[in-house]
Amino acid sequence: MRPGRVEDLPAIVRLWGHEVLAGRRDSAPHGRFLQRILSGFDWEACSLVEYDPGGMRGMVLLMRR
Repeated sequence: MRPGRVEDLPAIVRLWGHEVLAGRRDSAPHGRFLQRILSGFDWEACSLVEYDPGGMRGMVLLMRR
């Protein structure tokens, strides 16, 4: 595991899309929407991602409302 980076955003969108197809989520936000709501997000302090050879395995984003 490592802290996330803004460059991980496309992989996050793909991961959520796979979860929708697998029936674990009802929907997934569009990449542009995520870019907008995550502008100014402190990736280093508020996220973790885990990769394996097949791609992103999981992620955690800690957000405030």
